[in-house]
Amino acid sequence: MQRWYGPDVIVAEVIRRSGENVQMKMADVPITEKLEKFVEDVKNGIYPLTALGAKQPPPARSRAISPEMAESVKSVTPEPTDVETRKIITMMCDVKSKEESCDLLLTIVLRMDDKMNRHLTSCISPGDNPKVLAQELVHYGFINEGDRDKIASLIEESLQNCSDHSSPTHDFQTITTISALTTEQPPIANSLPPLTTVNTAPTQVPMHSTS
Repeated sequence: MQRWYGPDVIVAEVIRRSGENVQMKMADVPITEKLEKFVEDVKNGIYPLTALGAKQPPPARSRAISPEMAESVKSVTPEPTDVETRKIITMMCDVKSKEESCDLLLTIVLRMDDKMNRHLTSCISPGDNPKVLAQELVHYGFINEGDRDKIASLIEESLQNCSDHSSPTHDFQTITTISALTTEQPPIANSLPPLTTVNTAPTQVPMHSTS
């Protein structure tokens, strides 16, 4: 330090209350003090006055994901699906027509191999494919993939039974009404012999199905 500055360079100055100024020049600093080492010690934080760490730069803030990027990331990442590992011991399926609606009410009751029961209810349409319905049950983790074909066959059988029971309802009522009319007419047929063959012939009575 003394090599770079001359001996007349003022290092420090003290102003007293009396008005007297006391100056310390480079010539007043003893050489044995090694000012360079003192300055290095101050930089290294040995003295408590400057024992403060350097300022850290602020942490980098992550940029918010835009809606377009969020949708792309969501579409690329597949959603986790539950996998049913339990097997089905017994299963029951029932399909009924809903009131005031053309939809059907599908009810499936399953008993798993761990003695736990599972009850599923959903609205379906008559045109739904049983295999597609069974695949949806596998996809959402309701049944095991190994039981998919059995459930599909059970749903198909229940849909067939529902359609068979609902289709001939009006025809059956129409037939019973006609038979009731023919049984109540024997007294008139006995009083009029020529008309007996006309009343007993089924081809003379027109039938219309409302189904």
